[in-house]
Amino acid sequence: MKKRTALNSKKEYEDRWTEAFLKIEAEIIQNKKSLIEAIEKYQTDEIRKSSVNNFSFNLHKKLGLVSNRDQTPHQRLVVMNGNYEISSINTTFNSEFIEVLFKIIKESKEQIDYIVELGSGIGRHIYTLADKLIPYQKQNKIEYFSCEYTNSGQEACRKLLKYSNEKNIHVEYFDYTNPNLEFLPKGKNYLFFTFHSIEQIPELKRDFIDEILNLTNNCICLHAEPVGWQYNNNLIKYSKENPAGSWEKNQSIIYKKLFKINQRLYNKYGLSFMKNIHRYGIELDKDDINKPDKVSINAAKQSSERDYNKNLIHLLKTLEADGLIKIDSEMINIYGKKPFNPTTIITWHKLNN
Repeated sequence: MKKRTALNSKKEYEDRWTEAFLKIEAEIIQNKKSLIEAIEKYQTDEIRKSSVNNFSFNLHKKLGLVSNRDQTPHQRLVVMNGNYEISSINTTFNSEFIEVLFKIIKESKEQIDYIVELGSGIGRHIYTLADKLIPYQKQNKIEYFSCEYTNSGQEACRKLLKYSNEKNIHVEYFDYTNPNLEFLPKGKNYLFFTFHSIEQIPELKRDFIDEILNLTNNCICLHAEPVGWQYNNNLIKYSKENPAGSWEKNQSIIYKKLFKINQRLYNKYGLSFMKNIHRYGIELDKDDINKPDKVSINAAKQSSERDYNKNLIHLLKTLEADGLIKIDSEMINIYGKKPFNPTTIITWHKLNN
């Protein structure tokens, strides 16, 4: 894995969002599903598909959840409340995230005028949240902004609007590396949220938060990002000492050959002569289930190797120390549909001095 840039992240997702739109629209047209049902079906199918690739198969075989490639898995490894656990193959956690957003909105002391997702992809969270809020909207209607970097994500979000029960959704271009929110009305009350989009930005600049603070009157912000390991100083040190590509680069030619032989033996016969059969140096055995320390350790290894975000927690803590924001809650490694990329949810609000 080379150092992550905005351009290579964009390339990674352009085709993915086009494919996602086609699958969701087909579900709506052919199977007469609602937009929300079609989005949930797409997300569940994606999880099932990722659970049968080589990496996941080897992992789940080691944990005793599958025995051969023709076997349909019924369970898989996830993260729940900071621990590794075994759950249904269909567990997505998407409803849990929407429920957190919904609770924040319902408990807000101020009327929220605008809800904005940054790095929104095809807008699946915006559409799901907006649909859930329809019965609760009164005279002051909320407006929604789905802000995305990729062309295919923006296009897909616009096309899905015709299938939504909530039409007050705007689609805009947004780039974390050059944050510009001029399309948003100033001096209003906002809820901003991100979902595994800041992960694509190795070093998030402070001007991203400054842009939000300068724009808004009252502001609540929620980040659902794989940054739980950033609370551990030893893992921060590990990340600095092991930049993207380090794990593969540091393996000797002999090790790489033995690794491939070990993989073939394990795939065919379930035999292994090497302790570590996973990528990026990640290790997990049956005995590690319900051990929270391994969750952050493995997440740090994956994050470092894939050059995911390394500074969100430090940035938010700095802004809080400067008296600009107040961090309200931190749910560390609260869940993870991908067990080595678990979600931490941080909420904060703007301090008006």
